[in-house]
Amino acid sequence: VSTQSTWDYFMEKGTNKVWLIRHACSMFNLWDQWRLKVIEDKDLTPSELAFVKSIEDKHDIKFLDASLSRKGIGQALAGQSIVNSIPIRYVVVSPLYRTLETAKIMFENHPQKNDIVFIVNPIIREFFTNPDDIPDWTLKKRKEVYEKSSGLKYDFSLVEKCQYK
Repeated sequence: VSTQSTWDYFMEKGTNKVWLIRHACSMFNLWDQWRLKVIEDKDLTPSELAFVKSIEDKHDIKFLDASLSRKGIGQALAGQSIVNSIPIRYVVVSPLYRTLETAKIMFENHPQKNDIVFIVNPIIREFFTNPDDIPDWTLKKRKEVYEKSSGLKYDFSLVEKCQYK
């Protein structure tokens, strides 16, 4: 699986525009803003505050696959009106929780949601040390959850082709 093969896939399908959307604010982003004093304790929910105070450094295992923060959920909801006005056929998303959640929230009310294919590509995620930093069982569980509960069409075939040892 490569980014080139993903690009070729889109070119074969006649895709002529690419829109890039970064994931919404994750708990890691929230911790980083809190640590740098960009946000204060009063800006956080009690659970968010407890979470950020429990982290010792950016290499904490809790950040391996961070979820969206309350702010991130709001950002994704705010993005709905923008993406809903764009005719979209494919969405390429990494298998990380924050990216899948951002895509789910942003596209759950899209007028063409039943025709959009969400291609989950493990190549477009950050690597911490090596590709095995997120265990295979986590990615497989993610597939089960998103294919059954989101109401959107997720294509996990690229994740399945990627060999995690």
